Amino acid sequence: MFQHSRISPAALVGVAFAHAALLGLLLLAPDTTEPITPPRPLMVSLIEPEVEEPQPQPKRQPKLQPPKPVVKPLPPPPILEGTVRLNILVNPDGSVAQLEVAKSSGYPRLDRSAIETVQSSWKFEPARQGGMPVAAWVIVPIQFTLRS
Repeated sequence: MFQHSRISPAALVGVAFAHAALLGLLLLAPDTTEPITPPRPLMVSLIEPEVEEPQPQPKRQPKLQPPKPVVKPLPPPPILEGTVRLNILVNPDGSVAQLEVAKSSGYPRLDRSAIETVQSSWKFEPARQGGMPVAAWVIVPIQFTLRS
């Protein structure tokens, strides 16, 4: 039934050594699978900056004519909408470090009231960088409305 085949001892040792080497590599191979962590959401508050309309550039007159006197237009009256914009430096603990009026409401009394209220009783959620709370500036509009 079975025929005797002659396998050289050197070939047998070579095959056994190759199998042992592969088994050793499989056992010593480092485990490279790392747990997959989902990305963390990033919370951002977007503040739209006020865009001022560019002033038209006056056209230059030829040098032969004397220049016309420049009449400056009157500044527009302040918009009395009752909104104060405050620049606030928020500490890493959420408290107010520094506060300044970025845009007045037109009424000093309303501006003072907004400043006093924010300094005395407001707490903020601090900005985060790398998961750690950090100090950051924020612009906060405060709108006053009249009730009858």
